[in-house]
Amino acid sequence: MTLPTKTYRICFYDGARDTVMSDWIDAATDEEALARAQSFGFTKCELWDGHRLVAELDGEQNQAA
Repeated sequence: MTLPTKTYRICFYDGARDTVMSDWIDAATDEEALARAQSFGFTKCELWDGHRLVAELDGEQNQAA
């Protein structure tokens, strides 16, 4: 049985905290969405599920909200 997917928004930032790009991804869980966000290769990004901040990646540090 597969889990239903949710749509997450990823916002990628540069060193000055300016938005470089943003994208939408579908994932079944927060963990899957976070793994997909990390696969883009940016070190600074935020992962959002609607109005809920799921995670903020800032360099090597991963902070789950």
